Amino acid sequence: MTLHTRVAVTSGDVTPEAVFAQCRSIIGADKHQVIEGDPLAMSPGQGLPALMWVESSNGEPETCNEWCESDCSGEYHEPAHLIMAHFDTAYSYKAYSHTGTAHCGDLHACIVARLGRWLDAQGCTWRWYDESGDGWAVDHLDLGALGNPLRGGVGLPGETR
Repeated sequence: MTLHTRVAVTSGDVTPEAVFAQCRSIIGADKHQVIEGDPLAMSPGQGLPALMWVESSNGEPETCNEWCESDCSGEYHEPAHLIMAHFDTAYSYKAYSHTGTAHCGDLHACIVARLGRWLDAQGCTWRWYDESGDGWAVDHLDLGALGNPLRGGVGLPGETR
């Protein structure tokens, strides 16, 4: 089983390639093998902390489909977006340091926080998805349901601990 976290770029002037490059930098995959196309993706089996792929979209919101319940409110549907970044990590993921153990939720909270800071600096608006049941979040500072972003950076590039 894996934790799958998504970040949707809902507006802004960035390309999927730029988002992909930033995501690669965040997870330490600058020199790892990629799969070209749409989606842009990291090849699996390279020892990275997360599988990662980035895809472009037509900017339309997701609508109800055959998987929806009859009383579907659309709350958990993907928002209208231009670019979607995906991160997937085994629930068994652990990284250790003198400050404690980081789990997959901590890792994803760190990734979302770092990518979010970069997207903010590019003038983009974005949302992230918490698969634990809270749906699409717009509060970029409250990653607590996902994990601890400070603990999640253990072993990632730019981590000073």
